Amino acid sequence: MHLPRRTVFASAGAFALSACTAPDPQDSGHTSLPQNGSTPSDTNQLIQECARTGATLPAGNYRYTGPGLTGPNLTLLGAGRGVTHVELAPGAFLIDDQEAWETLTLSGITVSGGAGAIRSRRRDANVAGIYMIKDCQFFNYTQCAISNNSTDMPYWQIENNVFRAANSQSTLGVALSGLTDGSAITNNKFLTNRIHLKLDRGGNNTYVRGNDFIQFDQGSSRVSLWVVPSREPNNSGAGLVLESCKFGNENLSSSDRRVLYADEGDGDSFGQRLPSSQTSAGYITGHTLRACLFNGADNNRSAPVTSMTPHVRACHYGPVTLAGTAPTHFLEFPKKQADSPASNVVGPILLDDLDAMPTVSNVPSSTRSMRP
Repeated sequence: MHLPRRTVFASAGAFALSACTAPDPQDSGHTSLPQNGSTPSDTNQLIQECARTGATLPAGNYRYTGPGLTGPNLTLLGAGRGVTHVELAPGAFLIDDQEAWETLTLSGITVSGGAGAIRSRRRDANVAGIYMIKDCQFFNYTQCAISNNSTDMPYWQIENNVFRAANSQSTLGVALSGLTDGSAITNNKFLTNRIHLKLDRGGNNTYVRGNDFIQFDQGSSRVSLWVVPSREPNNSGAGLVLESCKFGNENLSSSDRRVLYADEGDGDSFGQRLPSSQTSAGYITGHTLRACLFNGADNNRSAPVTSMTPHVRACHYGPVTLAGTAPTHFLEFPKKQADSPASNVVGPILLDDLDAMPTVSNVPSSTRSMRP
């Protein structure tokens, strides 16, 4: 069963060229900035100054053509994601830094174009303050909207944002590298990406809540949540919570996956690498998935959770709701190998057609069922 495609969100292009207004210092009203079809002004210096001082970037259309904002305590605040719009040059990032960050705040802005909005290139540990990205829209990026490359960078707070990439072949919405303890990805709308959300090291102690994972466009081999297994059992995902999320069937293809445990393929950075199809020797431990909705489709009966590693342990998937066409299994190991005895629990599964109830796993010894 297919649910109707939802069209409540305006297209990325509409935001890129829409007319905005900015406060006029000469009066209490507003004066129009460039209208449809005109080019946003080059305002690198203004954007840099606002990010440095925390002053609000007024409503309007802006073009940023700089090398990427840098600094340990950047705060870039817009007047609202529907009225403050920053357009990036092809291949560029709005924030692009290889030094350590103490804090970061990006709020109330629509960022379109470029490779992405935020990239931390630092590979060493960066354990400091809170990195807050909220109430923003990210459109037409060609690589990754938000990414880092650190071995340990906790306390990301990513909430109430919209992610719609330029394509669903090579793009990622959010990619958080290394240990991500205490990070929360909440109430976001992921609309078009190859990978909506990517977590590293098993997603240790990360909270993914209230997100909408759908696809506005057709494509293949896409993933809603990809968790890269840890190379060792310690710090391999204990405490990750995935709850109250919708996994829609809009434009779902037969090769798409919902939750995937898989190693990385080749690539220069965490925000570029895509999943490997090879068997993983890594570990996933201690995940909790609950109160999520998985809408199925006739052309895709894949499991809500697919693991390329046999080492999935002490995870609890349930209660969950299945709607539309039910999957064959809930937890699937494509290589049909998994650790035994059963330490994972699936259920309760809420499904109105009990005759279509999936088995808990294609490797029964790995998982046991919990009935309602």
